[in-house]
Amino acid sequence: MRGDDLMNNIVFICTANICRSPMAQKFFEKKLAEASLLEQWRVSSLGTWAIEGLSADPKAVRVMREWNIDLSRHRSRIVNWHTMASNDLILVMESKHKEALRYEFPIKSEQIFMLSEMVDAVVDIPDPYRKPLAVFRSTANQIYEMLNGGFERILSLQAKIRE
Repeated sequence: MRGDDLMNNIVFICTANICRSPMAQKFFEKKLAEASLLEQWRVSSLGTWAIEGLSADPKAVRVMREWNIDLSRHRSRIVNWHTMASNDLILVMESKHKEALRYEFPIKSEQIFMLSEMVDAVVDIPDPYRKPLAVFRSTANQIYEMLNGGFERILSLQAKIRE
């Protein structure tokens, strides 16, 4: 068994992988670190329509800095079969992401959820791209609250998937 096979693998997905999913990745890593679980997880983020190698949106970087989280080294990556296959749990920002990914990767359909489902809701997290800084702050808060409120459910879902 490879070392990666022993890791819990989770990916957050949005559209361009420069705003929402990188923020979710970093917030989740922070939650894992606080719970002394980070070493057991591989956390990543992708975009359904990403251009490979772009930096995070400067407003996302600024907002995350306000949370004492560094997003400056982030580089965007696109969804493909390899990146989907290497993840156990897939959390998306919008219902259209969930629908498209379940269609394109049917073998993974039972592992794809909206982030909002982790707090028993079905709510799209709107894309803040090209919006004012206040919208980025609101988006970051929404993502954090869903990850914070859904943390135990994420851990539980991951455990079920790995069984």
